[in-house]
Amino acid sequence: TSTRENTGKMSGRRIRLDLSDFVLDIGSHRWMFLSDVKFSTVSDLVDQLKEEYTQLEAEDMVQVFMDGDFVIPPWESIEILQSGDLVRVVRTAGKNRKDQDKVTNSSNKPNNKSKRRKQEENMQMTKKRKVVTVVQDPTSSLSSSSDSD
Repeated sequence: TSTRENTGKMSGRRIRLDLSDFVLDIGSHRWMFLSDVKFSTVSDLVDQLKEEYTQLEAEDMVQVFMDGDFVIPPWESIEILQSGDLVRVVRTAGKNRKDQDKVTNSSNKPNNKSKRRKQEENMQMTKKRKVVTVVQDPTSSLSSSSDSD
């Protein structure tokens, strides 16, 4: 590898990524180059994906799998991956978005999830309204004479 370093080429590996758990367009399957300089553990790969994809947030838990259902722990050396390996990346949990972002094939489930999503949105709006009310009450009592509630 010293010959490669002297010629200016970066050392690392090219892997194939399956991101279809959270990327729903043609970009769900892609190649990625993992340079030895930037990537030392699998968690470095996950951090990079969180930077690149808005579908992943900092709080999200992400699992990396290879050869089907074999999990690669985040502390594992990036050296476990070889050029050409297919790696599946799955968002396993995060910020109560699990039900909102899952896409299902069953015709009955989307209706239930739509109802649940609407209920969650209504609860969030109610919480926001309560916050606005709390914020407005002190302001209105400061700017005018106090009215009895």
